Amino acid sequence: MTSLVSTLLIWTAAHSLQSPPAAGGPPPAPGAQMPAPGHPPRDVSRTVFVRTLKHINADVLKSAISAVMNDVRVTAAGSGNNILVAASASRVDEVNSIIDSLDKPQADEPRRSVEAFPVRHRTVRDMVNQLEVAMDRGGRDRDARLAGDDDRNLILASGSSELLQSIEQLLTRLDTPLRSIPLEFAILTAVPAGGPEGSAAPGIALPADLKSVGNSLAAFGDVKFLGRLTVNTRVGETFKIDGTVVSRYAARVQGRIATVREEGSVDLKFEVALQQSVPSPNDKAREHFSLESTVTCMVGETLVLGSAPNGGAEGESIVIVLRMEKPRA
Repeated sequence: MTSLVSTLLIWTAAHSLQSPPAAGGPPPAPGAQMPAPGHPPRDVSRTVFVRTLKHINADVLKSAISAVMNDVRVTAAGSGNNILVAASASRVDEVNSIIDSLDKPQADEPRRSVEAFPVRHRTVRDMVNQLEVAMDRGGRDRDARLAGDDDRNLILASGSSELLQSIEQLLTRLDTPLRSIPLEFAILTAVPAGGPEGSAAPGIALPADLKSVGNSLAAFGDVKFLGRLTVNTRVGETFKIDGTVVSRYAARVQGRIATVREEGSVDLKFEVALQQSVPSPNDKAREHFSLESTVTCMVGETLVLGSAPNGGAEGESIVIVLRMEKPRA
């Protein structure tokens, strides 16, 4: 950066020597305001133009020009290596000459290019993070610049042609289709023993794979099985399942897996809603059950969630048993 500023100072000094003020010109009018030392006369006519840089980084050039030309505004523009320049009309040629003199391949580093790589299966942010980690382990992070374009599912990479080829190969290995994760929502109900006549829990006996869960819920009363809703989903996808359990409840489960970590933990946000489609004679005010939660669990783990009493009949509880199986190819 210091060498660029020094180059610009030498260039502008030489340019000033080549263009001395005209001799014999008329003296300033009495009382006329003179420009302050170090500041050029104000020129209200300004020209705005865009330059695409081939070799030097836009931010580096912006800093270099701003350090020696305080009346010229330079802004990095767009997703490519472009700059937007605003300068007085009398300074346009000078600014362009400076850009031309600096925007050249450096003798001690390879020529840099910019390419856009599409992301087809994973999220752009995830791919940028993984590429940066992979390149850091390979000792190449100093030469690469990566930026994500979420709107167009692109990764913009800047570097030598050899480095860009390595990035493309890495992305091909990393950007693979996500495996689906099977989710199961088993719905149970429980009614305390000794409740009103006819208040036995609806449903059927617990299947063998849920008997251990039923034993842990014995304190809630008579536990029965209403039904299961299952879905295969992927990270970032929103799922929704509709069904009817024991011909009494219209059930809906919807949610989204936000994150799957390398060690196997999963962040899941979901909502379970039950609406009684055929109210029973003993049903009072509770004709609807809803449970919304965000959980972090391990793949293969079983979670038991619910609220008691919060069923369709007095004293009845609804329990949701969530199972997350290992991902499938």
